Amino acid sequence: KNLAITEIALDMEAHSLQGWQQNPKESLKKYINLMKQAKEYSNERGLKVIQVIPTTLDEIDSELFETFLTECCDELSIMNYRKSTALTAIDREMELCKKYNIPIETIFETMPKSEEQGVTEAITYYYDGLDTMQEAVTAIKEKYGESLGIAYHHYTMLYYLSTGNYLAEIYPYSNGKEDMSGMGQP
Repeated sequence: KNLAITEIALDMEAHSLQGWQQNPKESLKKYINLMKQAKEYSNERGLKVIQVIPTTLDEIDSELFETFLTECCDELSIMNYRKSTALTAIDREMELCKKYNIPIETIFETMPKSEEQGVTEAITYYYDGLDTMQEAVTAIKEKYGESLGIAYHHYTMLYYLSTGNYLAEIYPYSNGKEDMSGMGQP
């Protein structure tokens, strides 16, 4: 009981499905119906639901997005991975989360480049280093305030950025074969 799980993060990435690409509005409607059921099921079992979404979900249809937020989320976690737009890409999400008192966090990417994972230098702080990432965290906190939570995608890489050491060889890209020469030392 002391270690009970109280929250569940749903990182479905439905936006990457072919049907979603062909008809995003209709797909979002279906997704909302499914996520309403998931939230109801989870809440009945004492679990809060954290929805993990891309920054573009609100651009499909603003009313549908508001429905998604109010009926499918206890908390929102945004994969805010494009470094060049990180300060502006979550404006609408922040506004609505504040309006409905829904906790919100933004996620920083720390993985090395990976074609398979869709990670490019425009997305990741891996090559920029910890200081640059911390500057970005400070800037986003200054814009949105302390109510915005900060998260990092891939703890093993954050650990590496922080210490220069590998925590574990869990992922193929964290096995020491990646060229670390551009990293500098933390």
